[in-house]
Amino acid sequence: MSIQALANDDDDHEGVLTDREKEVLLWAAAGKTSSETSQILGLTERTVKWHSTRAREAFGVATTTQAVVEAVRRRLIHP
Repeated sequence: MSIQALANDDDDHEGVLTDREKEVLLWAAAGKTSSETSQILGLTERTVKWHSTRAREAFGVATTTQAVVEAVRRRLIHP
């Protein structure tokens, strides 16, 4: 990926994540596990993992860490 591609604002992707997916990524950025996040949000761990998976798919990345980086880069979350 070029530096120019990293620097571009992707405003057209603003709605790419749901509020819950953003929330799950914020907790991941804070270092919380799926289990810890599920307890914090009052969800099942399976639901938290589903939101993480949906966020990864939205960005076309393999890991939740990569999804967090992409969400921060696109200014969708602010850890």
